[in-house]
Amino acid sequence: MELVNKTNCSALLFRTAPGGENFAAAVIVRKSFRIENERLVPVKTPFLPLSAQPRMTEFGPLESDLIYRRGGVDLPVFGKATALNGRPVDRMRVRVTVNRKIKHEIEVVGDRFWKNTGEGLVADRPRFFKEMSLGLSNAYGGATEWDGLEIPHGENPYGKGFYRSAEEAEGKPLANLENVKYPVQRWNDYPQPVSPAQCPMNTLRMKGNVEYEGLQMKRLDPKFYNSAFPEMIAEKITAGDKIGIEGVTRNGKLNFEIPANNLRFILKLGEKEHRRELLTDQVLIFPSHGRAEITYRFPFRYIMKPLEKRICLITEDE
Repeated sequence: MELVNKTNCSALLFRTAPGGENFAAAVIVRKSFRIENERLVPVKTPFLPLSAQPRMTEFGPLESDLIYRRGGVDLPVFGKATALNGRPVDRMRVRVTVNRKIKHEIEVVGDRFWKNTGEGLVADRPRFFKEMSLGLSNAYGGATEWDGLEIPHGENPYGKGFYRSAEEAEGKPLANLENVKYPVQRWNDYPQPVSPAQCPMNTLRMKGNVEYEGLQMKRLDPKFYNSAFPEMIAEKITAGDKIGIEGVTRNGKLNFEIPANNLRFILKLGEKEHRRELLTDQVLIFPSHGRAEITYRFPFRYIMKPLEKRICLITEDE
């Protein structure tokens, strides 16, 4: 199978062989935009190109984009909570809306540390801030030590606030990103990490998506391969949908509308051509940079016939 990309977009071709003459593949295309006057304006230079390999970026760890399909549309937001008009605050909210309905909401709190009052540990007053990273490093998690070994948090090894004992927690930081309904109150609370950015590939992704019968996997939901936190996954995103984010710019709001998809995918198998619609797979948002990326995907299966010409052609309407 050959991938022919006649656009300025980043593109990948995923291929696998389930067995015998049956093959599966997926065309993945990422288009770059500038956010301008509540519109997405196409740009030729990719901001975050697709990658077949996992990588560490300024936005944190990112997984490989080379997967067959997802179980919804990821809506990750990479960047910083930003105080309104640049006036320092000790806490604020970041909200993500789809068609003006709240999709997810996160409490962002200034730096705090566990303080020993003589009667136990309490969190001291949060420090004021103008900006706060929304990445995994500020979500609950991290690592603790046991018997000389470093034990990473099962759902977010990159974060902070995870401790084995009060002695270890004393003087140490709490997470800055919290669930608005379940704020941390005790040093040994064990909340689920929250972030509008990428969700690590771990036990959190397995919940509700993977079932085992003994040692054998019984069910694997495609949502296991979604890279956003569960709350940041939409069932479907189409042209005309309105995305809104509060708390990530100095003026308080960032809004834009999903544009029409002018990419075209043609699958050529031998003498036959099949025209298929690329579906929205991700909307990645970078408020600090005024940029957004839309990933499109089309998974398909085919029978491999020896010497047959197989081409995935991607073009773009003017």
